[in-house]
Amino acid sequence: MTAFLQWLEQTSLSITLRDSPNVFLYPTILAFHTLGLAFFVGLSSAIALRILGVAHTLPFAPFRKFYPLMWAGFALNAVSGLLLLVIDPETFLTMSDFYAKLVAIAGAVYCNRLLYLRYFKHPPATDPQPMPVRDRRLAIVILFLWGASITAGRLTAYDDSQAQVHTAIGTLIVSAVLLTGGYMAVKVWRAVSHGVVLKSDVFLQLKLLFVLLAGVNLLLFYVTGMSKAVDRLEAGDEAPPLAKVFAGASLALWIAVMYFARLIPSGTFQP
Repeated sequence: MTAFLQWLEQTSLSITLRDSPNVFLYPTILAFHTLGLAFFVGLSSAIALRILGVAHTLPFAPFRKFYPLMWAGFALNAVSGLLLLVIDPETFLTMSDFYAKLVAIAGAVYCNRLLYLRYFKHPPATDPQPMPVRDRRLAIVILFLWGASITAGRLTAYDDSQAQVHTAIGTLIVSAVLLTGGYMAVKVWRAVSHGVVLKSDVFLQLKLLFVLLAGVNLLLFYVTGMSKAVDRLEAGDEAPPLAKVFAGASLALWIAVMYFARLIPSGTFQP
């Protein structure tokens, strides 16, 4: 196997793609790979989010028109991915992260195919409201698999295991922030659109206030230099007192957010 990979790495195609300064080779292939990813993952995620209730007033049938673009993006992604693989096959084909990425992509493709067969090959006369639980679970799986494939793909760029760990943690944090922010935005929008007036709902006001305070607390953590101070800590070092204050405040603020969020549907305190 190693001999074959070394031979493949020394082929004229691999050498040309790897060493040529021509902007229309490696940079262009990488750009097409990213473009295909955007079409495939983006449109697939939009359909999954619609199943989960985002923009639930939109009719489901027109989403069928996205599938040709989605599969075209997948084809572009696959072809450009093979060319990128040829550039350094010995590295990629000996990395567990690369195989994890392929498994996640295969799972997402299979799940998208299931959705197509259920809703678009023989579309129902009316959109089910709400969507069946099994399909909502399938949509969650699709989003998870895309997140896993993108994270694993990003990790293949690093040989150092420590850099891989830091990248994975950073990706998880960013994903959690985006998902939390998106979820909260949807909840607020639904509350307003269903006639829940912000100025008359004290619990919603308190929740949003504590979310704002948590954001300010995080901003101050960076502005005061505590973020850099914490980054310089070695194993066993004591964190600066101000950093502990920010950490404790963050914990308390997010507990308050969750507490008041639970009170919004009932409208009464439940100590």
